[in-house]
Amino acid sequence: MKNVRKGLFVAIVIAIGVSTATYGVEDLRPRVAILPVRNETGEPAYDAIMRTMGDTISLVLRLLGEYQVVEYGVGRAEALAPRYDVESLVPFAEGERVEDVVFGTADRDDFGRLRFTLSLFDSATGEITVTQSETAFTIFDVFDVADEIVAAMLAEFSDIRIAYGSIELVRSGVAGRYTVYLNDTRINNPERTLQRILNGEYTLSIVQDRLSGETTVFAQDVLVLENRTTTVEFTIPEASDEEHALLAEIAEPLIAATREGRELEESLTAIAEFQRATIGADYDAALAARRDEIVREAGASAVARLQEIEAGGDRLFYQRRPEFPEALDTYRSASRLLNEVYRYETFTDDASAPVRVATLPDGSVLVFDAITPLFAKKYSSAGEWLASAALGTPADSDSVGALHISPDNRVYFLPLDATSIQVLDHDLADHDPITVPGGPVQGAGLVVDDTGAVYIVGRNEARVFDAAGERDEAIERTIVQSLTTAGIDAPASPASTALDVFFDPGGYLTVFSAEDGKLVRMNALGEGVRTIEIADTEVESRLFIDDFGTIYVTRPSRHTVSTYTADGALINTYGSFGFGQGEFAQPTGICVNADGVMLIADTYNSRVQRVVPTSPPIMLPEVANMGIRFSRRIDRTEAAVREIAASRSGLSPMRSFGNVVLSIGSIGAAAVLGNVSYAADLRAADAYELYEAANTIEGAQEARDDTMRHWAIGRASFFSAVGAAGLGGAFLTSAILTGIDTLRAVPRATRNVQAFSMDAEYELDRDRYRSLRAARSVAFWTGVAPPLFIGPVAIVGAAIDDGTMEWIEPVPIAVAGAAVGIPPGLGHVYAGSFHVGLAATGLLADGLMVSAFILGDQRDETYEPVDLTWLADSSPIYGQANAIWRGLQEFAPLYLVSSAVAVRLTAGIYDMQRSWIEARNTNLFRAVRPVGPGDAAVRDRNGRYASNAEAGTAQPSVLESLRRTAAVYPIFDPVRGLGVGVSARF
Repeated sequence: MKNVRKGLFVAIVIAIGVSTATYGVEDLRPRVAILPVRNETGEPAYDAIMRTMGDTISLVLRLLGEYQVVEYGVGRAEALAPRYDVESLVPFAEGERVEDVVFGTADRDDFGRLRFTLSLFDSATGEITVTQSETAFTIFDVFDVADEIVAAMLAEFSDIRIAYGSIELVRSGVAGRYTVYLNDTRINNPERTLQRILNGEYTLSIVQDRLSGETTVFAQDVLVLENRTTTVEFTIPEASDEEHALLAEIAEPLIAATREGRELEESLTAIAEFQRATIGADYDAALAARRDEIVREAGASAVARLQEIEAGGDRLFYQRRPEFPEALDTYRSASRLLNEVYRYETFTDDASAPVRVATLPDGSVLVFDAITPLFAKKYSSAGEWLASAALGTPADSDSVGALHISPDNRVYFLPLDATSIQVLDHDLADHDPITVPGGPVQGAGLVVDDTGAVYIVGRNEARVFDAAGERDEAIERTIVQSLTTAGIDAPASPASTALDVFFDPGGYLTVFSAEDGKLVRMNALGEGVRTIEIADTEVESRLFIDDFGTIYVTRPSRHTVSTYTADGALINTYGSFGFGQGEFAQPTGICVNADGVMLIADTYNSRVQRVVPTSPPIMLPEVANMGIRFSRRIDRTEAAVREIAASRSGLSPMRSFGNVVLSIGSIGAAAVLGNVSYAADLRAADAYELYEAANTIEGAQEARDDTMRHWAIGRASFFSAVGAAGLGGAFLTSAILTGIDTLRAVPRATRNVQAFSMDAEYELDRDRYRSLRAARSVAFWTGVAPPLFIGPVAIVGAAIDDGTMEWIEPVPIAVAGAAVGIPPGLGHVYAGSFHVGLAATGLLADGLMVSAFILGDQRDETYEPVDLTWLADSSPIYGQANAIWRGLQEFAPLYLVSSAVAVRLTAGIYDMQRSWIEARNTNLFRAVRPVGPGDAAVRDRNGRYASNAEAGTAQPSVLESLRRTAAVYPIFDPVRGLGVGVSARF
């Protein structure tokens, strides 16, 4: 392990920037092709060593300055020179116009030892002129042998003795990112020491991206000696007066845009552009402080103007007669400026449950699909499918495992609790797996650095090993200690939850624990540098950091993506639940490219969305957070408008008018049929008198037929009149109830909406929650079922009980009592409200039924005509009045029982129709409470919220609950987001 520290942790691999020296118009130096060293061992663990050897050859030849160096990637080299032999190299050299070709291989000898071979092909002779071979006898010799063979090969090729030294960098002055150049060759990400530098004299330059552009802040000639370390001390200078003046110049448009009278959109755009233009000012504390002061002043001005807009919308919303649509337009106009800075489009929609997404160095995209088994799918930058491969069999999105994509497009996959890492190449073809030394690491994340060193980091343990499998236990212990110090020390809960491990743009080893909401940065030795807390993360949340340090985090259960500053301050939140563009259903994975384009794994929508910036996003938290406030207001206002619409649509004036028309028509029909019945009875009486006075058999028979015919018509008309009257009573009752509730519903809903604050997070109060399905079920079985199923029995019993069948009389009494004895309105009571009108309707039905029984008991008494002595016995009115009174006495029980059942059934139907709406109103306005400062939502693996000793009785915010549950179980209300399928979740 003696070379692992040097090889892995002090930047042993030096990435080469392309910088070809030219002599005048045409470069006359010999062209040398560097082909990749091919790994023929079949073991991907040695790929990093092959890349290191090729990089070292290229670097040395460039530093010699005598050759034009042409490098070839793996894919192109395989296409141009499929075999490393003379037959393939001759056409390759001719086609590429190169004088020499350097190539090499690594394989196993007969004893299983690693053998390196480097060769030189001379196009002038058409032969391989130089071949060097070395064998590593132990794993400790691998890196030293690689150095030796490169040095020997280049010495033979260039006739120069090849030896290496190193340069140690000691920085002072202000901080900031910088780039190191040796002559014109860029050295990427040096920590402190530049290793394997060819001995000789160089110009070392320090280049920094400052406000004025890319500036060389230090330059010095350096002599590198064999096996010696040369120390170079340099200072990053503070910002100059010119840079301070430049900052003031850049700020002028921003200051002008924030003056009174300027458009808000202009001000917000200026803030965003100023932040982007000055993001590199962090190299100087004074310059950064001045920049931050300018941004704060501009932000305070923008916030004040946004607050004025907010207050104007609130005045419309909270006035006595609220103007909900106008308030909504006011909120939306400001929200659009803050939130609508991206264009949403579908990147691919052929995934089943995408859980991770990553962009590759060649521009293609990898999507990891959590179907059975887990699949890696490769797409072009335009979204065209290229390849796929099976990785594993996840139980759900929590247990995908650890994934890493290397700079050479390789995919590394570590299943949960596995002892080996699956490796796929850039075409997703399988390679031999990498064995994890020391056994599996629970809940671990995975990353592989440029040298092939593997970092597997869990909460309680870590594995750090090189390409040969040699562990560095000291670094492992340091990583675990750094995580423990940061507060990431408990076993993963659930155990399947893996940490995210990656190298951030600054080169720091970074560990993200979504369960703890913490981001820990460490140096290459595992020493903790900084811990950042990210609020409101979830177990399934995934994180990405772009080149500007902006942090992107998915929040699956809230169906959103949040952005944070490099310090962890919330900037803004994008998205909402839904199925359209810009809407998400449990998004998990996310990545962002250099242009700020986001790719989001929209898991339960079975797609990946591409989010393209259309204007500079606001990166100032105070301003961007106003976007969250406006979004919250829009949610509440839209809910208010929908609530009023629901109240009006359920109980509309037109419906009341229809009930009134039907009741009048029914009562009028009853009156007409009553007159027909009365007339028929008179004709029957006349015919009967003729029958009694008939002197012949024929006359008597004809009179009897007339009597029976008129009597039948009279009875049918009478029963029809009774039915029409009962129906008219039911319609009239419904019209009265509907009208009363229409007057009550709109003001009540308005007050409820206005009482629900738009600035606080709320949670569901499970003690007050009412199930919508249960409310409707209670209303049906107590309000509709009794009169519907046993009411007809009562009516039939009343009709056939004419006093001659005394044994049947208890039946209609019992049945009728059951039909109307259970009071209506129990569905409303269950939903949390008492309906006075329904209670009064129940009493009315009871009164009608009692009257029916009283009159029924008097049917056997002797008929006494009505006392109308002031009328002559021969008057038609006298006869008509007595006929009506006699009919009422005779058929009153039937009429009253029918009316009682009809009224009771109408009330039950109304209770069933409205009880679930009352339950929804209870859940929206009364079954919520503000989230207390000590509450914390704890979710189990299925996404449900539960209580424990530490979390109390915390629940999600009501809007979150309603949106989430509407997706799971939308039962009654078709409007997504209002969320009436609540009972499916709780």
